[in-house]
Amino acid sequence: MKRSVTRILGIAPYEGLRIAMIKAVREYPQIRMDVYTGDLINGVEIVHNLESEEYDIIISRGGTAEMIAKTTQIPVISIQISVYDVLRAIKMAENYSRRYAIVGFASVTKAAYTLCDLLQYHLDIITIQAENEIPDIMKQLKESGYHMIISDVISHTTAREMGLDAFLITSGTESIQQAFNRALSVSDDFYALRHENLLLRAACQDEEVKTVIMDEEGNVHYAKQTRPENSSNSFRQWCIPEIASR
Repeated sequence: MKRSVTRILGIAPYEGLRIAMIKAVREYPQIRMDVYTGDLINGVEIVHNLESEEYDIIISRGGTAEMIAKTTQIPVISIQISVYDVLRAIKMAENYSRRYAIVGFASVTKAAYTLCDLLQYHLDIITIQAENEIPDIMKQLKESGYHMIISDVISHTTAREMGLDAFLITSGTESIQQAFNRALSVSDDFYALRHENLLLRAACQDEEVKTVIMDEEGNVHYAKQTRPENSSNSFRQWCIPEIASR
């Protein structure tokens, strides 16, 4: 079962991605999308400020997508950084004669390792585990004789502030389209589950018998008409082990 329109909230870590998402979504008449620019914490704050809005899916990228996914119940789709995205940045950097490294969260460096393995490139790749590591990493690179990095947004910004040159790994149209396609698939799945849940609830309401749905902890997730009172603990103590043993 598919829904006619999927509402998507886009959180772009950099302005260029926001513009690219707006252009790409024109090919998807079934999507209604609002896009904002915000990286990491700023992106999370945007999501929280829009909690009252009814969005089916959130689309972001890299570390921003990871942080948003930890703070919301709305499904989050990450725009994957492909080997082609990394290759484009490397080709630009090849005109740069000085020593450089690829720095970023795992979403960046995973694609970089794959590319280097395929093309037998020998590049220095550094994976960031947390945002607060970035200044120290940039300082160490600078002291080790590096003059430039290829990176994601937050690393790019910090490198510039510390006097290093930086190339930003941008997402191509194909990566954005893949994210839209995944978002539509996930949205359809959730819509079908919600519709099935509503049908089951309606069926339970039509039955003459009272219906209670509990988990193994005894928490009531659904009760027809009224929720059982605390006095029904004896019933819970009997039925939960009985059900769990089946």
